[in-house]
Amino acid sequence: MPPASQGPPDDPGSDPLIDSAAQLAELADLVARGFLSPEEFELQRRKVFGDAETSPPLRKESPHD
Repeated sequence: MPPASQGPPDDPGSDPLIDSAAQLAELADLVARGFLSPEEFELQRRKVFGDAETSPPLRKESPHD
């Protein structure tokens, strides 16, 4: 039997998006406290959402866009 904190994959109470949001919140906290660089946060964010290979790096929009 799986631990109580991890339900079966079809369990409506186990939402991977919520887990992802919690993981990103932890990473953001590490950035705020200086333990993680913003660049590393971005890399980890891409890994969490599974788009590490497909997402272009974030860029600041220019006024010409």
